[in-house]
Amino acid sequence: MAEDERGRDDRHHQEPWWWGIGPLGAGLLVLVGVGSLVWVFARPSGSSDNPADGYQAAKIMCVGLVLVGGSVLQRFRSRATRGRKAEEREEG
Repeated sequence: MAEDERGRDDRHHQEPWWWGIGPLGAGLLVLVGVGSLVWVFARPSGSSDNPADGYQAAKIMCVGLVLVGGSVLQRFRSRATRGRKAEEREEG
């Protein structure tokens, strides 16, 4: 179990399937979603036309995009925090 410096448990007891896959896994989800969407719309018209296929591919891609965005925001926030701490050390 992972705990932060305040002793809180950051593990969620009801984790969704995509919880904690990281930025590389999120990028992979985006690629799989885009590939699935291309496959759904580029396959021959004689194939089974199931609108749920496109919906599922779009959901996978959107989850990946949200996770990539969240990891980018987290990186920017941590970089800004490190910058403020360095400025405080220089001043103090």
